[in-house]
Amino acid sequence: MANDPERDRRLAARPRDTFRKVQPVEDLVAAFMSSEAIRRMKRMKAISAALYEVLTPTQIVKVHPQTLKDDTLTIAVEDGVLLSELRNHRQAALLAALAKHKTGAARIIWRTVAAPPRQRASGQRPSDSRP
Repeated sequence: MANDPERDRRLAARPRDTFRKVQPVEDLVAAFMSSEAIRRMKRMKAISAALYEVLTPTQIVKVHPQTLKDDTLTIAVEDGVLLSELRNHRQAALLAALAKHKTGAARIIWRTVAAPPRQRASGQRPSDSRP
């Protein structure tokens, strides 16, 4: 892989007046495709697909999957009322969708988080400013 110290030592030991040999792209791509990072990306993509299957577009904006450790998925929700609705009425459907998409999640931990600050539309003044 590209972060191999032995490879760096070999390349640094070569004379500087010649071109360095190129690493075969196939080896680098194969190493990346079998890495843990790509597996995490695929799992998060499957989690996202499960969320889109169960939740409405207005709910999805306020829901953020955080981590997936072992079989426990942690989801952050920006709205307390939505958190209650998801925990009490949508959790079973979401777990079924997660199983259908083969994410490996069997348990959900819900967290509430503060909503990010909203951008004002251009030309809009703050409500407390004077003309």
